[in-house]
Amino acid sequence: MHYIDAHVHVWTPDTDHYPLWEGFKKENMKPASFTPEELFRHCRPSGVERIVLIQMSFYRFNNSYMLDMMKLHGGPKGEEEGRGGVGE
Repeated sequence: MHYIDAHVHVWTPDTDHYPLWEGFKKENMKPASFTPEELFRHCRPSGVERIVLIQMSFYRFNNSYMLDMMKLHGGPKGEEEGRGGVGE
């Protein structure tokens, strides 16, 4: 069976490149990270083939990390380009 996880957050402990929004601290990040690689280790064995990324609150309106990870891991892809799966 194939699944879609419709609400996924990813974040990195690299706050030098991806700073936290005013008022948030590294201590607020529990766990300290949940990178795409960590996500894939959870979702692939469970049959999750597609995910919907949701911006993490401590980045506020700075979507840089999420957009960079989408570029790095091949998403999003439109119908005309084919559908990208988890980590393709």
